[in-house]
Order: sequence, then structure tokens, then C-alpha cells
Amino acid sequence: MNTQADSIDISKAISADLALRSLADDFFSKIERSKTDVIIVDFKGVNSITRSFAHEYITRKKTIDKRIIEENVPMHVEKMFNVVRSPGNKKDMSLAPASYDIL
Repeated sequence: MNTQADSIDISKAISADLALRSLADDFFSKIERSKTDVIIVDFKGVNSITRSFAHEYITRKKTIDKRIIEENVPMHVEKMFNVVRSPGNKKDMSLAPASYDIL
């Protein structure tokens, strides 16, 4: 195995809208075929992510024999990953401020 890192722009490799579980599965199948041990996944440009995509991404990441490093993860993507990691603890997915005045 090669210890150098490969970088993948996920918004270009898949889409800016990460929606389908099967797309995450296909993404990790490609990563498994990589000859490098370390993969940097750049989330710059990602507009949205579904719960099913996030779940499959995290599930496959746990089983792969490579080091996956995420970069430029937008807040809404990180929130979805956190929701999926803690299924018993439902979290607020809104991106609105905690408190605000309504006129």
C-alpha cells in the first residue's frame, strides 16, 4: 500500500447534493480499490446530505481498511453525521440561531 494520501472532492465525484445510500456505497467501493492507505474527502461545495447517505457513509467508513480524513465539512453536513452517530439522541437539525426575535 502507498502511504501517500489521495484527495477526493466529493461534490465533484458524486454531486453537491449527497442523497442516495447507493451513491455512498459506490463511493466507498471506489475508495477500496485505491492503492493509497489515506484518503482525504473534501466536502467543499456540498449543498445537502440526506440521513441515508450520511448513515451509509459512516457505516462504510467504519469497515474500510483505509484512513479517511474529512476536510471542509459544512456545518449542516457535520450536524447530519452527528445525528446518524447518535440515533437514540434526536438532535435539532435546524440551522437557525438558538434564539431570535420575531417581529
